[in-house]
Amino acid sequence: MTNTEFFRQLVNNLNSGEVTLADSPRAVCPGQGGNQCYVSWNTAVGSMPEAFLFNAANKIFGTCFSPTFGSGFARNVVLNGGCVTECLSNRPNGC
Repeated sequence: MTNTEFFRQLVNNLNSGEVTLADSPRAVCPGQGGNQCYVSWNTAVGSMPEAFLFNAANKIFGTCFSPTFGSGFARNVVLNGGCVTECLSNRPNGC
């Protein structure tokens, strides 16, 4: 799989709604061997369903994600009542 395919798989997996995320760490990574792909957010918002990350991650992937640079972000994303910056990248924090 290419990096782009790993990121697409990560975004699609978020929509399952089956996993509840803890308040920390503020990143999700499926751990695909050497291909690391993360969805992260910059502010603690408490535990929440993983599916809360889907809408912004899908929008990032579809509109501004760059396979060349491996990152993209959305500001002013409402997660679990908090306003955050959500990021798709190859690292667990920062875009």
